[in-house]
Amino acid sequence: MDYACCPANWALLFLIIDSLHGGVSGVKSRNVRVGLTLAWVFFLQVMRIKYLLPDSELQNFALQVMEMLSAETSVDAHALGSNHSGFGEVVMHLSIDFKFGLSMTLLACVLYVLRIAVTNQMTEPTQRSFLVFLGKQLQSSEAGPSMKVAALRTLSYTLKTLGEVPFEFKEILDNTVVAAVSHSSKLVRIEAALALRALAEVDPTCVGGLTSYGVTNLTALRESVSFEKGSNLQFELDSFHGQATVLAALVSISPKLPLGYPARLPRLVFGVSKKMLTEHSRNPVAATVEKEAGWLLLSSLLASIPKEELEEDVFDILALWASLFTNNPENEIKKTDDLIALSYVSALTAKEVPNIKSAVDVFVIKTLIAYQSLPDPWSFKNDYPQIIQLCTFPFRYASECEESSCLRLLLDKRDAWLGPWIPGRDWFEDELRAFQGGKDGLMPCVWENEISSFPQLLDKYLLPEKEHFNPNTLGVSMEIWVLSKKDITLIVKPETISKTLVNQMLLFFGTMFASQDSAGMLSLLGIIEQCLKAGKKQHWHKASLTNICVGLLAGFKALLSFRPQKLGQEILGLAQSIFLGILAEGDICASQRRASSESLGYLARFGNDIFTARMASFFCSLGKSSCFDVEKQILFPHIIQGAGGIALSTLVPATVSSISSLAKSSVANLQIWSMHGLLLTIEAAGLSFVSHVQATLSLAMDILLSDENGLVDIQQGVGRLINAIVTVLGPELAPGSIFFSRSKSAITEISSWQETSTMLESARFTQQLVLFAPQAVSVHSHVQTLLSTLSSRQPTLRHLAVSTLRHLIEKDPASVIVEQIEDNLFFMLDEETDSEYNWKLSANNNYAITLCLFPFMSFTLDISMSQSGGRGVLATSMRNTENNNISPNDNPDSGLNLGDDENMVSGSNSVQSHKFQASIGAANREKYLRYKTRLFAAECLSHLPDAVGRNPAHFDLTLARKEHASGQSTGDWLVLHLQELISLAYQVLLSYA
Repeated sequence: MDYACCPANWALLFLIIDSLHGGVSGVKSRNVRVGLTLAWVFFLQVMRIKYLLPDSELQNFALQVMEMLSAETSVDAHALGSNHSGFGEVVMHLSIDFKFGLSMTLLACVLYVLRIAVTNQMTEPTQRSFLVFLGKQLQSSEAGPSMKVAALRTLSYTLKTLGEVPFEFKEILDNTVVAAVSHSSKLVRIEAALALRALAEVDPTCVGGLTSYGVTNLTALRESVSFEKGSNLQFELDSFHGQATVLAALVSISPKLPLGYPARLPRLVFGVSKKMLTEHSRNPVAATVEKEAGWLLLSSLLASIPKEELEEDVFDILALWASLFTNNPENEIKKTDDLIALSYVSALTAKEVPNIKSAVDVFVIKTLIAYQSLPDPWSFKNDYPQIIQLCTFPFRYASECEESSCLRLLLDKRDAWLGPWIPGRDWFEDELRAFQGGKDGLMPCVWENEISSFPQLLDKYLLPEKEHFNPNTLGVSMEIWVLSKKDITLIVKPETISKTLVNQMLLFFGTMFASQDSAGMLSLLGIIEQCLKAGKKQHWHKASLTNICVGLLAGFKALLSFRPQKLGQEILGLAQSIFLGILAEGDICASQRRASSESLGYLARFGNDIFTARMASFFCSLGKSSCFDVEKQILFPHIIQGAGGIALSTLVPATVSSISSLAKSSVANLQIWSMHGLLLTIEAAGLSFVSHVQATLSLAMDILLSDENGLVDIQQGVGRLINAIVTVLGPELAPGSIFFSRSKSAITEISSWQETSTMLESARFTQQLVLFAPQAVSVHSHVQTLLSTLSSRQPTLRHLAVSTLRHLIEKDPASVIVEQIEDNLFFMLDEETDSEYNWKLSANNNYAITLCLFPFMSFTLDISMSQSGGRGVLATSMRNTENNNISPNDNPDSGLNLGDDENMVSGSNSVQSHKFQASIGAANREKYLRYKTRLFAAECLSHLPDAVGRNPAHFDLTLARKEHASGQSTGDWLVLHLQELISLAYQVLLSYA
């Protein structure tokens, strides 16, 4: 075998060359590690797909990947390669370089490889044994906390992918996952609780037993911790916290399960938590853990259970807080009316007690989250002065704050391809690239709906060592830590505590800014203006610019949702000067440039017509070669979006002319931003842009032909521009029109490069044609194009194809019936592991049934019986009588030549279609189908009585036989297959009993 072609070797070559030139460190080191992660994925995919490596051997590679988390464990690559010549050397180099410089990103990289390269490439039988393999890793004495976290997180994902709990895994559950609940590491305990939550989602019947087990254990542990001492006490406390975390996780998932939850669950859990909070141990260490566990359970209960279930206990729940705020730590705040939490924040910050900065920061974060959970920001207006004092800290003390990471979440997603965070092959890869890690961070919250993909590696962040810290010395009870009804942060990925604190301050600053009157806004803008002027030559100035962009952009977005009325000229002028000052610095990153441009666009929407006209006139007067050339591309479309009537008709021609002239530049970056500016202009102007379509198409073709280097970003920009034009032209895109020919030629050219980003625009072109120009291409051609895209290994392409297919079914279900795509859909559903895409495929199949696509019926029976020992399948495809007159010959395009260049979107699809037919179309129905696929097939059968419609012949045996005997109807009737359906139902039931 030739392993030189493996992408992993190219990544290794890069690392070696880079190391010879001084090594890697910091951000560059993280980028190299992410590159090696992708190399691992590509290597294992090549071995599985090209060299047909048995999926059962992926477990061996999984072990090698997990051992990278242990700095003391050496990688025995030669042992791994004993059975496969050539494997050892590649794996050894990958492992050594991958482990180089352990950091918090390493756990994220390992989780990515285990999920994408290992679990997703396994068949269902192998995934069953993989669960047992992961369980054994939890039992290994050599596995450290990070390895166990990786095993537990991968175990949870594998369970959800399988959709069932294998019997062999149930046998080792107590000695693996349940045992991890008592681990000394808090993060391991939380991950074990999340794994049991995943198990409850997959097998809801176990919730009752796990809940009873948890309550019983908590009761027993409460008694034992009162008497234990030394090391035994610590173990008992860890077990106590772990059991409480599991119970909180089960409470959170119970209302979402199909079987519901026991009626006694809310009262039972509340009773347990109440006892922990009111009848805690006399041992101060044990009492602290009991209180934390009690508030943990209560928080999960309040966040998850419907409020109607807790109405009888409202006063008892509120009474738990009565004693918390009676003894304040500072005499000067005893008689104030301020919220006590803010008083604690002020007191703790002023004291500057050493060794507890992280604890104080977490307390501030939780307090801000609690305020953000309130739906009405004016309900705590009296607390504004203290909150503003807190949230303006990043501007008043800029040198002491980190750079916020919120811009990625706040910026317009449509501009993402402009950078600096270029979307990858899927959302999971994007999260991996964005993950920064750190020395500390907030723990995963077991009752959150969406758990961060990559947890932090260290977990001793909340409080200092117990022997060095006594919360009573500050007058702060542990109960203060649970302030929010729904402890859900606005930050998707885990961050260090200091960065999370800055993020929460800036996000809440935006809420405060939008809640102020004119004087308050001017005051806050004045603080920001002073921050912008200070420290221009300091190393922290760049971070300060990002924080300014985050705070004001969050404020503008909140202002747009709170009160869309116009702002005063003084406010608009000061805000405009701030962003012009940022842009004038020149040496700013793409995210700061995008944020400033987008914020100026918001100002145009908040101002009156006079302000908008002046802003447009100002930027138009700058001409070419100004420092604002790039910003114009985003600013002008936002100005158009806020304009209307005569102003709209006046601004569009000037904007198109200005941006088009910049697009003719030889500078690639300016061309990219100019095309994006034209795209936004099209979206904002709508039909007012029709007169500029021909010139814009010519400009796009000129840019494409003049691109001698074949830059992917320019090709993607052309594709996005063409797709925007399709939405405007719509019905005018007839097969013989010049507009359609030019658009099709451009898309064909960019898709010939087979890059993911350009193929995405090609698939989006198909979607735009389906939505806005259905007359341009036949349904048959669309279906063939979509089927080839559905088989792509790029998740983003598959997601787009599935969405487009649903649109096509909605628009023309009769034509889709003729294509008979159900076999392909079911087999693709069976092979798909991405949960979101899996759901979309299921929704398409389900939706197709409701539209009476009755080829599903025979295939559904086929799938259901293939694994249940059935004696055969229905050979007749049943269809609704309303569509009985439809046949393949009725479709004028049924004999269409798939190679017809006029109707096909891209000439490259023919190759993909061939691959698709080889892998999917000729699939063997007798293969082992996934449990989820068989379950969905059974669900499809249950929809048949509703899907056949209201024709009485489907439910009247006499009438159905009469219609059938007459020979006048070509349809089939449900009642004629009643015996087969009942027999199949019994067979399926008995086979899974």
